[in-house]
Amino acid sequence: MIQDELALAIANEIRFEIDTRISQKLKSIAYFPAPAEVRPFNIVPPQGVSYYLHKEEFVQTLFDGASVIEKYSGRGTGTWVICGR
Repeated sequence: MIQDELALAIANEIRFEIDTRISQKLKSIAYFPAPAEVRPFNIVPPQGVSYYLHKEEFVQTLFDGASVIEKYSGRGTGTWVICGR
């Protein structure tokens, strides 16, 4: 029926608008992070630190980043990572 198609189209537009706003918030976080909240991670472990402890620090860094995303976007957490130099 036409009503069902119209309701589906409206729901899709609303979902698109919400996702677009969230994407814009995430971009602003990615391009302008607060230094106190987003710590850089050095892949080279400090001298005297075991591989296991260094790996745990990496995992904690990911959780910290997900918390920043949740704090600023107000919805969800990080589910993927972009890395680079």
